[in-house]
Amino acid sequence: MKLAFYKGRGNWWDLIVRWATWSKYSHVEVVIPGGMCISSSPRDGGVRAKRIDFKPGHWDFIEVNASLTPGALAHVPYGAKYDWLGAFCTVLCPFRAERRERWFCSELAAQLAGAPRPWRMTPQRLFDWAKGRLQDETD
Repeated sequence: MKLAFYKGRGNWWDLIVRWATWSKYSHVEVVIPGGMCISSSPRDGGVRAKRIDFKPGHWDFIEVNASLTPGALAHVPYGAKYDWLGAFCTVLCPFRAERRERWFCSELAAQLAGAPRPWRMTPQRLFDWAKGRLQDETD
């Protein structure tokens, strides 16, 4: 499975995410075979699948040791709303704000990739986990 991390300039939301997470990444996509991508995006209203034109220099890609089976793809919560509260709490709150009816991008990507504590993953933390840099992710 491949993860695509957005590092382009983007809009005001991208700037806020990068600033709040001390990161160069503001968004992550799960790239599935056939060229489609899965993520949750405030621009698109939540969880969706779509084709993305990956502009050179705007994305970093990492292969992770996880497979997206047809069964896993069938359980993606397509149409679920974007989780604004969860995204903010990932960075600012000491408590778990996981809500199964709403998702933010790195939480969904972490869930699909099998990362620990998906509700605590920012794009940068997920990147670090995928690179093997993130240690001891227990509650």
